[in-house]
Amino acid sequence: MEKVCDLLHVTLNKNCVCGDRSAFSPGGVRIGTPALTTRGLKEAEFVKIGEILHEAALIAKKVQEAAGSKKMKDFNPALEKMADSEAIKALQLRVATLAQAFPMPGLGFDKLNSN
Repeated sequence: MEKVCDLLHVTLNKNCVCGDRSAFSPGGVRIGTPALTTRGLKEAEFVKIGEILHEAALIAKKVQEAAGSKKMKDFNPALEKMADSEAIKALQLRVATLAQAFPMPGLGFDKLNSN
């Protein structure tokens, strides 16, 4: 899922959850909610983020099935083959649309569209 999210320009990191057998294969992810709330995202946007993450997980599952293995050495080439798929492109657009609606404070990006 982390690799799929990288393609979407969504930054998160793998995180262990209760029941994981190894830190090398964590079952959870962590997103930086403080950074998102600083940008002004509220509950409704976090629902959208949850939907995006869910779709990313479904894509990751499809890639893993196509790879025929749970190993990253097999997953990465399978993901590269699917990187231009319509599902990933559509999700990239949803991420970009959401992110552009909430500019990063202090960087002046909000002023780019006002001219």
